[in-house]
Amino acid sequence: MINGECLIHPVYVVGEERGRYLIFGITHARRKGKGHANHKLAKNPKAVDDSTAYIRKKIEEDRKTAFTKERYSNYRMSPRDDEYVDALISKRKKK
Repeated sequence: MINGECLIHPVYVVGEERGRYLIFGITHARRKGKGHANHKLAKNPKAVDDSTAYIRKKIEEDRKTAFTKERYSNYRMSPRDDEYVDALISKRKKK
């Protein structure tokens, strides 16, 4: 928490299975955990933010009840970044 505000990273929901959302985390961090590199996005998906943004390379799952009903309306993935995400999803399906 900073100044009483909770800092929550947005996620990119790409599907659902068994009542859970399949998601990619979006962050400003170059690395996750013990040095696992995040993928640098071509453009920050937040419309008014020019800072560097990254997406985690692994699809994660979380229960639907962990999400709010409101959607971020000022976020949009660039076509180039959407292609990268599509490639990660295809790679997961091949396993």
